[in-house]
Amino acid sequence: MKRAPMHNISIPEPCQQEWDDMDDHQQGRYCHNCQKTVIDMRAMTDGQILSLLSSGGKICGNINKEQLARLNTYVQPAAPRSGLFTSVLRIAAGLAALFSYSAAVAKPAYSTEQHPVAPKRLDILPNADTTSSKVISGTVVDHDKQALVGVSINVKGSKAFATTDAQGKFSLFVNSEDDILQFRYIGFENKELPVRKLRKSRSLTLEMKASVLGEVVVTQVTNR
Repeated sequence: MKRAPMHNISIPEPCQQEWDDMDDHQQGRYCHNCQKTVIDMRAMTDGQILSLLSSGGKICGNINKEQLARLNTYVQPAAPRSGLFTSVLRIAAGLAALFSYSAAVAKPAYSTEQHPVAPKRLDILPNADTTSSKVISGTVVDHDKQALVGVSINVKGSKAFATTDAQGKFSLFVNSEDDILQFRYIGFENKELPVRKLRKSRSLTLEMKASVLGEVVVTQVTNR
């Protein structure tokens, strides 16, 4: 049976395990988190990847983001919708907007009073003397200076860790200005930075990885 043309290729959920932490296996490496072989597509041609994906089945791969974007320029675009179908969509959208407006007008006013939120407890170094420990605070952002939420930060060689909040901010107890902070975030390069350097800049920029790991999802064109 002939497969429908491809419309879009993506990796919506990147793998939680780092490539370097995986074991060598066949065409790539073995991921212990998802119990699957991850194929290294970075050295493959676009034609080889498209041929592999067109064979069907679930495939996990390690692919360059530029390569992924280029592949999507090759696949067949979705079939155009009929005029009748488009008209129906416009009418439905108009009705939805009307109902939304009516609901907004009838919606009762709610109190805008804000209540203070207790700050999160700072993570403390095991067996550390908190009277001599110092607090290091900072902000983690991406290349566009957008805050990164949920970045893991830990003191190297210690169990002490923290995560960034909705503004990309964090605070952590350290014993020395020479302590090394390790930053990890899915889809971004890991980074290490001494406390003394972060204290000067107060901000750290993480760079996105050139490649992405995970199950490759192929969306196919469907006939309506």
